[in-house]
Amino acid sequence: MKKLVLLVMMVVLGMSAFAQNIGVVNYQKVVSNYKGYKDAINYLEQEKSRLQGDIDKRVAEYQKLEEKVRNNKNATDEEKQNLQRELNSLNQYVETMKQILSKTEYEQMNTVKSDINVVIQEVAKEKKLDVVLDSQVVITGGLDISDIVIERLANTEKISLD
Repeated sequence: MKKLVLLVMMVVLGMSAFAQNIGVVNYQKVVSNYKGYKDAINYLEQEKSRLQGDIDKRVAEYQKLEEKVRNNKNATDEEKQNLQRELNSLNQYVETMKQILSKTEYEQMNTVKSDINVVIQEVAKEKKLDVVLDSQVVITGGLDISDIVIERLANTEKISLD
């Protein structure tokens, strides 16, 4: 009998250890409704467009130089080497711009993620949630805080992206 009582107590105590307040958030919904995300995407598109315009300008300059050297049957080795240096410089510039754009995108998306996570943590604390999971990994249960997070983010002033 003592063993049975002990077993029941262990089961009850064990179950209470798992009885946590769980929240769920549709992270994709939150992100797609967050103005900060939309602003970051617009900023990145503008930067990409600006960099592409500069790259196109440099490519056009290179193509003019290439055509000049190609049309000159008496082009010197120095002119051909200069053309190759220009091509190498152009390639290096394009790679540098890709790296800058990639770094900017990473920073912008980290800012968005951080903004969202701060609000999720605030809401979780207010709602006394022990755990918040992405709703994509939860089949059933949990308190959905997605709309609260979206509303809170909409009422939060966004820091400048520059």
